[in-house]
Amino acid sequence: MVYAFLTSYLQGVYDLKEKVEKRGRDHEILSILQIRLKENIGEAQLYGETPDNRADRMMIFHELNKITEHLFGNSFLDFCQSDKHQDNQRATSVAYKGVPAQKKLSVEATSQLDKINRSEALKEALISAFPTPGSLQQLATFCLGKNLAVIAQGGRYDTIVSNLIIWAEAHGETEKLIAGARQMSPGNPRLRKFAE
Repeated sequence: MVYAFLTSYLQGVYDLKEKVEKRGRDHEILSILQIRLKENIGEAQLYGETPDNRADRMMIFHELNKITEHLFGNSFLDFCQSDKHQDNQRATSVAYKGVPAQKKLSVEATSQLDKINRSEALKEALISAFPTPGSLQQLATFCLGKNLAVIAQGGRYDTIVSNLIIWAEAHGETEKLIAGARQMSPGNPRLRKFAE
């Protein structure tokens, strides 16, 4: 299984490093996260995807979310999907050892990027259906049996929602989250549209 779609995240970390001071703490942390993400993807390529591998990658994404929220006021996923970042992806042919360059995306990688877009659509639907942290906490408690503050930390509400989705994906609970959201907010048009 090829994880070429994840090169966009590696490129995102590279772009973040370019935007912060070379000797600053954020740059050091990003360097460590870049190495961890590269190793994580390499292990998944060599040995296949495992729950531990996925969970470790989600923890890396959580740390990246905290940094991008602090620096730019948005999530790492939002940063990776920004127009300027995508221009960098098209203009840069940075290849990482063991991971193909962004320009060589396969059909499978394209479907994985569609999955990322689906996660973004789910985030928007959840924000629409559960507009407050309290309502999202109820969703996490009743549908997943989890405390939102434990599984999805963040400062901004949209980052918390992104982290909840990341947690659900890492633990194989995405469909349960969607079903619970539809049950708790059956009349929400965005949730309905997302489920179609």
